[in-house]
Amino acid sequence: MKLSHTSVLLFGAALLCRPMPAAEPSPTVVIDSLAALADHAGRSHVRVRMKPGVYLLNDATMLRSAEIKHPETPGKVAGKYGVNCLLHFAGNDSSYDLIGVVITIDTKLHQMAVGALDKILVSGHRTTITGLTVNDLGDTPPHKGGLRMLHVIGNGNTIENVTLRTRGSAPYGYGNLLGKGGHALVPLHKQSCLLITGRDNRILGAKVIARTFGHGIVMQGAVNTLIKDCYVEGEMRSTDEMLKETSGPAHSVGFQSDYPPGRIVPGLMVALSEDGVRAYPNGSQVGGRRTENITVVDCTVKNMRSGFDLVAARGAVRVTGSTAIGSSEKGYSVPSGGVIERCTGDALYAPLLSLHDKNGRDCRIDLTLIGTSGDFPPARLAEINGTGHRIVIKPDPAGEPSQARPIVFGDSFWADVQRFRDPTITREDSTGARGIELRNETAMPLVLGKTARDCVITTRGKVLRDDGENNRFPTVAAPASP
Repeated sequence: MKLSHTSVLLFGAALLCRPMPAAEPSPTVVIDSLAALADHAGRSHVRVRMKPGVYLLNDATMLRSAEIKHPETPGKVAGKYGVNCLLHFAGNDSSYDLIGVVITIDTKLHQMAVGALDKILVSGHRTTITGLTVNDLGDTPPHKGGLRMLHVIGNGNTIENVTLRTRGSAPYGYGNLLGKGGHALVPLHKQSCLLITGRDNRILGAKVIARTFGHGIVMQGAVNTLIKDCYVEGEMRSTDEMLKETSGPAHSVGFQSDYPPGRIVPGLMVALSEDGVRAYPNGSQVGGRRTENITVVDCTVKNMRSGFDLVAARGAVRVTGSTAIGSSEKGYSVPSGGVIERCTGDALYAPLLSLHDKNGRDCRIDLTLIGTSGDFPPARLAEINGTGHRIVIKPDPAGEPSQARPIVFGDSFWADVQRFRDPTITREDSTGARGIELRNETAMPLVLGKTARDCVITTRGKVLRDDGENNRFPTVAAPASP
């Protein structure tokens, strides 16, 4: 029987509409060498399992250069991100079971790369890496150009149950007292632990042990990032110990500091790494894209400069069920509209909360103050600026700190820094707290500066000073029932 032209078209369309059988999953490839891992990391649609064991990465021939195109932006010519790397996960839709795998990286390789180095780079999309441990061996710092142990620039990836232990930066041992960026008093050779610049990435169960001057988990131009069940830890050092040095970077500049009062002073405890979970406003690696939409759930940061410093992001920023311990600058900060809920932290060395942006608006904050006390208490328990925030600070049922440190409206550490670096900046330029509601269920006192106006404060603690305008204190707050 001869089919008409129309019948042939309908028959072909029916074939196209028939459901296709599900694709068979790729067979799992078992490997047992770094060379094999590097090879399979560049492939798409693979399933790889690496035999557990310790693998030493000390071969400079593993170094490769990579160029990643910037995301396309309307009206902009797309550029590219150029970097060196040791392992490059460039494939898409792949999975890597690295449970029990420990890669030990000889830090001498830091000096083998000229320019930026991402020791492990994930530029592929929709890939899962599970169970990897990476340890630095040695303390060799990098060249200029920046160094990251793990950088996720691809989209839709899941990094699960990885452990990162970094070593090798210069200087190390002074935190940011000798400055950072353009304000550094000595040359900087930093190493961050985990950098995220891609979209829709998930960091689950990561453990980051930082022994470098750099950030723990940091976002630059990242969009829609989930960070869950992660732990970041640095180490602390007292300025008393620094001032005993008879040589070294701090001694070479006469113990000057880029922070007020302009010199390293005794009696402080300083984190030697940067922030635990940090957001920058944008990322040059992805063409200057803005950092947006961050969700942090059930994470802990210990002994880092700041616990959760997310104020530079925009969009939906939420921190839930997390803990900041032993921060030396601040425990928490979020941008306008940011949410901190069911979170805890101490004020052992620094304020639990810092809302330093006078233009920040409408944050919703629920924090519990851990009752830890020590020999290096901060000047402030919390620093509050901005407009329209709703804040609750509760005591830990186990007890409150023995030192009384004030919750301060209309001032902040960063306002102190701005006025120190530029004396022409006034308090009105750098601070301001308006229309903020605070429920202070702790016994910590309050101080309201001249730029605090129209705030409503319910407090158990005493109001030591109110230099502002039209602030109200309607009732005494009782601790919430357990």
